[in-house]
Amino acid sequence: QQKEDSGVSTDIAASVAASYKAFSSDNSNWFLPAIGHLYLMFKYKLEINAVLSGPTVGGTSFDSAWYWSSTEYSASFAWYVFMPYGHIGNGNKAYSNRVRAISAI
Repeated sequence: QQKEDSGVSTDIAASVAASYKAFSSDNSNWFLPAIGHLYLMFKYKLEINAVLSGPTVGGTSFDSAWYWSSTEYSASFAWYVFMPYGHIGNGNKAYSNRVRAISAI
């Protein structure tokens, strides 16, 4: 399962991911993916987007944007992935980028 939000700084990204509920009785443990998880999601984004856009799922496909990971570069910077091309970089945690919360089901 996945949930996306935009305009989130990494200062609050993990708490946004952890507090997500897919539905009112959702007891899943949502989290912000590490850089390795996020890059794997980039590698399979076409397949993921196809499932998310299906009629029974109704999810949000990956946007052409940067996505924060939970992996820190330093105390002030974190790693992110640019979904159109899979570029990996790091940026100031105060900057706003997208997050994609995930949950093991």
